[in-house]
Amino acid sequence: MRYLLSRLGLYLVALWGSLTINFVLPRLAPGDPAASLLSRMTGQLTPAQINALRVVYGVKTNVPIYRQYL
Repeated sequence: MRYLLSRLGLYLVALWGSLTINFVLPRLAPGDPAASLLSRMTGQLTPAQINALRVVYGVKTNVPIYRQYL
């Protein structure tokens, strides 16, 4: 039982680490992730549609990073 609990703890730490890395890496890149995704659609979307996509993808600029992480 002790072995299983230690393995479970290790897996939980690995899960948290991988989620954190996958959250932080796109935010270290220059620019807005939504802007790079939408750069191929230049001129095809209105500013309202771009803002709606930012909300859907969760890259709102007025939300603190800790709230985005949670």
